[in-house]
Amino acid sequence: MLAQEIVSKHLKVITNSMPVASLLWRESKIHLVVPGGELHREPELFLGRVDESKNYYASKSFIGAQAFGVRGIMETNPVLIEGMRHFFDCSDQIIVICDSSKFDLNARVVSCPIDRITKLITDSGITDVMKNALNEMGVEVIISCDP
Repeated sequence: MLAQEIVSKHLKVITNSMPVASLLWRESKIHLVVPGGELHREPELFLGRVDESKNYYASKSFIGAQAFGVRGIMETNPVLIEGMRHFFDCSDQIIVICDSSKFDLNARVVSCPIDRITKLITDSGITDVMKNALNEMGVEVIISCDP
């Protein structure tokens, strides 16, 4: 959904997401960078060697989450976790986009600890307790307009 919102912008986008790359390639004039590597079909990600992704730098990284909480972003797919960690290492700000239903879920591994996350964009279903806890940990919480 974020990719659909930025198609008219003048940006440089680095993504290892096949669906995002495909959309931006077809529908925008965005400067698109897709790190090479092997395409993993289930998470729809390109993953290369560890050193390759370190050649990229982003001021902001936007990421979804299988599960999210006061520990950070949690995932279960090891391929996805590896890919995410490489991007996080090369980003100034990590911005999580996820709906409030992800807060009650628990996944196996913390792929990004809460102290690396700058902002959370979510819906109005977030509880005051969760919002306050995240704010106290330095995470700015942004409530989007519900559809």
